[in-house]
Amino acid sequence: MWRRIPLNTAGPTLTSRLRSKGVHDPGASSTLTALTNRGLVEVDYLPGLLSTIVCVRITPAGRTTARAGLGYGTRWVKHQWALSEWLWREFTKVVAAGEDGLRTEQMWPSAHGYLVHGELVRGNRPYLRVEKTQIKVDQSGPGEAPYYTSYERCCYVLVDAGRAHYAERLADYREVYPDVAAPDLPPAPATTS
Repeated sequence: MWRRIPLNTAGPTLTSRLRSKGVHDPGASSTLTALTNRGLVEVDYLPGLLSTIVCVRITPAGRTTARAGLGYGTRWVKHQWALSEWLWREFTKVVAAGEDGLRTEQMWPSAHGYLVHGELVRGNRPYLRVEKTQIKVDQSGPGEAPYYTSYERCCYVLVDAGRAHYAERLADYREVYPDVAAPDLPPAPATTS
């Protein structure tokens, strides 16, 4: 529920804000009654020091009506299957990286807990896993005996559930988040037996 706004107290109240916009209704009581009867606002009366404080809170129906009246249209409601826009953006980076995967430092760090298999973050969607590869590098100079060092390369790659979710919902995500450049899903890598 949205916060209550005091209507009749001193200071930056709803009444003074309305007056500053050139809106003043001498019959505020009848207006509040009409809005309350239509389920657009809720009115609370709280005891004050000198008088009763009238507080107004917009209801979900009132918010919808206001959005329609201001031309904002309907608000998209996130479906249970949908990732938030920032998680979808991070997820598409992994798909765009292809079979080699996306280096872990190239993804927003907090996305890890929400997208990686095995993480215990509430709302986790196990669509990715971290693949670790040892890379061997020859550090010797010209004419020297070979001297090798190695480092671990960590990348995010899709798991089957992530690939399935992406394939199934790609059109939906493109409609909901048109500003996110979501590539087509490349074919699954061939498995070797």
